[in-house]
Amino acid sequence: MAGLRVDELRQSYGERWRWYAVGTMMVATMATVLSATSINVALADIMVAFDLGQGQVHWLATGYVASMTLAMLCSTWVLDHIGVRAATMLVMTAFSVISVAGGLSTDVSLLFASRFALGALSGLM
Repeated sequence: MAGLRVDELRQSYGERWRWYAVGTMMVATMATVLSATSINVALADIMVAFDLGQGQVHWLATGYVASMTLAMLCSTWVLDHIGVRAATMLVMTAFSVISVAGGLSTDVSLLFASRFALGALSGLM
């Protein structure tokens, strides 16, 4: 786990390294919370656009939370095996790409898959 020692971070980034770390995690946390809750205001429009029933469309919110919960169980293993910095960068990059793909989806199965994947990535984050 090279690069995780405090003295290495201080040498690379100066005393600002703490603020970089805090800022990165604040952005990640806000993105996951917004992603989890913002879908609720769009459920009615999604029902119309994809011709879904209420029971089906609520899986977008429920599936997100369910996959997030399952992924939280694996987060310690991921952090131990690939490292905190690598995991954070990988998860944040994948989260951004899948968010765009889900937002641009024209197929309901891609929308559901992106929501489940975003939930899993949120759990890892």
